[in-house]
Amino acid sequence: MDETDDIDSLTRRNYLAGGGLLLGTSIVAGCSSHGGERPSTATSGGEEAGTSTPSDGGSYVASLSPVGEVEFDSVPENVFTMYNQYADMLVALNHGDAVNSMFVPDMAGPSMDHYYERLSGVSFDWNGLPNPYDNFSKELFYSLGSDVHFLDPA
Repeated sequence: MDETDDIDSLTRRNYLAGGGLLLGTSIVAGCSSHGGERPSTATSGGEEAGTSTPSDGGSYVASLSPVGEVEFDSVPENVFTMYNQYADMLVALNHGDAVNSMFVPDMAGPSMDHYYERLSGVSFDWNGLPNPYDNFSKELFYSLGSDVHFLDPA
């Protein structure tokens, strides 16, 4: 093999760096596309209310691509998560107590604990959470009574 073939070929590191740059650019472009406007929240009457909270009966709208806008009457209290990153995101948003399932909790839970113990005031009780891969069925979905399901469509 010629040395120039190594230099000219796309290495895994270059591929990942390019993908990271593309992802970062997409995120920044998505964040800046709102022109600094504050996200709006509609009340149950359909009128605009930017300060609506669950206690005042307001609803919440999330824009989820490719689905479009999805409206919630209140903040979801029970959340089905397939993968651990979704549980981690809920912990970061201070809603870890809403998680009612997690992929291999006996493996992922101690890993999450390893990081959370270094963060003051951050914890997550993963003990006893069902593993969706053990019983991936519609019966599991119904038995958990989830308000929202975080699943990767891939």
